[in-house]
Amino acid sequence: MNDSKRTLASYNKTAKEYVANFGQYKWDKSLHNLFIQNIAKGVSILDVGCGGGQDSEFFRRKGFLQLGIDPSHQMIKIAQKRFPKCQFKVQNIFSVKKSNFGGIWCHRVFHHISLKEQSRFLQRIYSLLKDRGVLFISVRHNRNDEESMIDMHETGDLILQKNITKKTFSELIKKIGFKIISKGEISGKWNYYILEK
Repeated sequence: MNDSKRTLASYNKTAKEYVANFGQYKWDKSLHNLFIQNIAKGVSILDVGCGGGQDSEFFRRKGFLQLGIDPSHQMIKIAQKRFPKCQFKVQNIFSVKKSNFGGIWCHRVFHHISLKEQSRFLQRIYSLLKDRGVLFISVRHNRNDEESMIDMHETGDLILQKNITKKTFSELIKKIGFKIISKGEISGKWNYYILEK
């Protein structure tokens, strides 16, 4: 089993516990508000790695069309039950057929994309955005580009976790064609970027 499949298997196994810990709708939405300030009202938003669906529900309530995707069928099952008015699909970024999204939300996902696959992943996101579409992405920064398999959920099941330097990430998004609208620190190693196509 490769690292991506092991990570997916771990999330399928721990979906209920993960959503209980990280999927609360009432959490601070300041990052969401920063994101939607930069996109036109009513456009379509793709929520990549939507987990329990709470971010998709926020966007729906704010009047946006939304599609939440996650490769974990257990996460999507929970999201559909919690937020039946939202649209969710068991998909990864490469199987999305619709394009021309006005915004793409990618929070707490990119650290699971390997160093080898990260450029392809971001290129795919770029291709799914309409001209001047906006991406929100959170990134784990460290002094070195590194990845390892960790037992994040304390179940014995390992998931891929990646750190990337600010320099490497800046060079990567510039090469793809993104422009930085804003960026900042979330907490610890976590940073966010709001990027425009």
